[in-house]
Amino acid sequence: MRMKHTLVLASALVVAAIVVPIGAALHYAGHQAELDEQAYLESLAGEVLRRAVLTRQQIVAAVDGLRQHGANPPCSSAGMLRMRQISMASLYLQAVGVVRDGALVCSSLGVHEPPIPLGPGQGRTATGLHAWVGVDLPFIPGQRFNVYTDAQGNAAIVHPDQIIDIVVRSPDVVLAVVVNEPGFVARSRGAVRPQWIPRPGAPRASRPGGGTHAVALVSSSKEHNLSGLAAAPRSHIEGRMRNLAWTLLPIGALAGLLLAAGVVLITRQRMSLKSELRLALQRREFFVRY
Repeated sequence: MRMKHTLVLASALVVAAIVVPIGAALHYAGHQAELDEQAYLESLAGEVLRRAVLTRQQIVAAVDGLRQHGANPPCSSAGMLRMRQISMASLYLQAVGVVRDGALVCSSLGVHEPPIPLGPGQGRTATGLHAWVGVDLPFIPGQRFNVYTDAQGNAAIVHPDQIIDIVVRSPDVVLAVVVNEPGFVARSRGAVRPQWIPRPGAPRASRPGGGTHAVALVSSSKEHNLSGLAAAPRSHIEGRMRNLAWTLLPIGALAGLLLAAGVVLITRQRMSLKSELRLALQRREFFVRY
């Protein structure tokens, strides 16, 4: 009976010795794949945010520069020269101009006759700028621009693709610039789902629930009022896990086989005649009869 129990226990230990290292390798591969993907998305969101903050700083500097030049009529020769100077000095701005009654009347590209209507705006941001997103400008067909103005109508024109023009590993990676207040997407590459964007005033998680996607959201300080967002299908994590598993599974299998071999060796030694006699002597199972 004791030998039978020993064999059952040894068999269970052999199975555990093989299964546990392999299971641990698979678990580690999945966990590490998720960490690697999240770190990659956070780096992309951080780069988007960095570019967005630089763009915002240039927008604010541009409208401030136009406001300080307010002694001259905005569309005069002196005003147009000032616009061109600001535009040329701003890496992330395509043009600067003047908006009156929701229409662009002139810009560093020239006087616009008739003025170009900008359409309905997205309202004022928390930083006080009025925003128009996805504006068609007839003198540059096929492109959409964002226009931001201060209360006096001094405007900065941005091609938002510059902010998200980042090389990514896969074309299905989503990138976006989010204006935190009032809460809208200033520009995106790929479809941004509403649940990825926190409601105004809500806590901003760095990893919002993405469902079928892994999502990273990197927010700036309240001063800049921006967030960078990056998302990718969870199938990317599965692909990473498979790649890691191909490396870790042989190691886990080898460790399991070594452990199993050790269990078998110890069991054989335990069940040998010499070991049985030693154990019987220790348990005083031998009796001398005269």
